Amino acid sequence: MNPTDYYELQLLIIGVLNENFEFWLGATFGVIVAFHFAAKTISIGLLRITVFLYVGTSLMFGYRFANALSGFAHFNEVLIAAGYEPYPALPNVASVIGGVTAVVMLVGTTSTVMYVYRCYKESVESNA
Repeated sequence: MNPTDYYELQLLIIGVLNENFEFWLGATFGVIVAFHFAAKTISIGLLRITVFLYVGTSLMFGYRFANALSGFAHFNEVLIAAGYEPYPALPNVASVIGGVTAVVMLVGTTSTVMYVYRCYKESVESNA
């Protein structure tokens, strides 16, 4: 493979990273909106299933994100080892993006789960 192929692969990885994060963000807001408006009609069983699936999906997207970042870093190492310039980006860009995204996903997932349970709790208390 020539350096251009590696650069193209890295651009594809950046696209995948963006798509994964956008999908996770959309799913997060979908769960928030669903429980905000429908908490009064949702049973505890459905709440638990939804939270389980949402947390599982968040973990899966976190893993996919980390895997794509490691691929980006690997291709940079291959380029450097072959004597070419790495992908033009700020130093340690993969580490910074990965760290910030991990924090956002962790805080976002935790906050969403807490909000879902709060909506359910408030709906139960208002019906009592």
